[in-house]
Amino acid sequence: MPIKIIPVNFINYKNIHPQNPPVKINIQDTISFSCSQKKTSKAADFLKKFEQNYPDMDLNDAAYEFTSKEENKLGQGAKKVVYSIDGINDFVIARLLTPDKNLGSEFIECENPYPKYNFSLPILQNSNFMIMEKLNGQPYGMDNWQTKYVGYIKNGSAIPAQDAKSFLDKMIELEKLPLNSFVDFASQVKYLSEHGIKIDFFNPNNIMIDFVNKKIQYFDFFEDPSKFLFLKPDLNCTQDLICVLCDALLHDECMKALDDKDKTKLCEVTRSIIRKCQIAGKIAGLSDDKTITEKTYSFVQNSLMKKGLGDKKYMQCYKKFESRYFDSF
Repeated sequence: MPIKIIPVNFINYKNIHPQNPPVKINIQDTISFSCSQKKTSKAADFLKKFEQNYPDMDLNDAAYEFTSKEENKLGQGAKKVVYSIDGINDFVIARLLTPDKNLGSEFIECENPYPKYNFSLPILQNSNFMIMEKLNGQPYGMDNWQTKYVGYIKNGSAIPAQDAKSFLDKMIELEKLPLNSFVDFASQVKYLSEHGIKIDFFNPNNIMIDFVNKKIQYFDFFEDPSKFLFLKPDLNCTQDLICVLCDALLHDECMKALDDKDKTKLCEVTRSIIRKCQIAGKIAGLSDDKTITEKTYSFVQNSLMKKGLGDKKYMQCYKKFESRYFDSF
């Protein structure tokens, strides 16, 4: 069954990079992808595989079916929930928690403004769903980090011991990766800085770790990166890498949940990761100005407080983390 995409002249990247003007994309008024046609875009690649695996399904209908399978859920962030797609291993689908009112039910092809790396940006999108290129590996940090942090901020909920131990185990495995893995990660962040993007280093779930290929991969941008342009000339710094890989915001709470032996181990691997990040940041050319991190925490904290959605714990958590490892900075 041919898959049709509506005529599109411009796309509003509201959820991706709103500091850029609408981007003109080159697609035909109506596109029908078949196996015999030679298309090279990621969208065409996905649509070809979709048509092969689901020849009698409409893509929008299929999107609802794909995202109704709880067993296919891969993870959830502040803005979307990501699911695998049966039979299509190199793409995933995300359901937006808040529909994009700028788009309709028809899927449109998205142009990737940052092609050097796979940041799992949407290749096709409508008001409710995004199709994205899959990142290999597993999400870093505690499962459902956002939920746990909100629970801690609002209710003072303690981090369960099993979650703290799980995060320690992931840090131990991360620390074993070679320096080149950290340099590649720092280079991704440097690349985004050069393109006007501030990384969201608050949530470790924004990092994917591919232990097989020894790769640390960033994904999931702030909803409106343009708000951070006041940080110029350097939007990101080495301290940002350290904060996200060591979970600066929940680090102290994790420490409280561990026994003495694991507390010692957490300190040990954290110091090693800090050192690797510092070396990698220098090699990649990232700024070593720690005030960039502090200004980011402060800006987000104040923005949330104005909306009645937060308090001063962002800075408090960061300062506790910084004080604990002051001799490493």
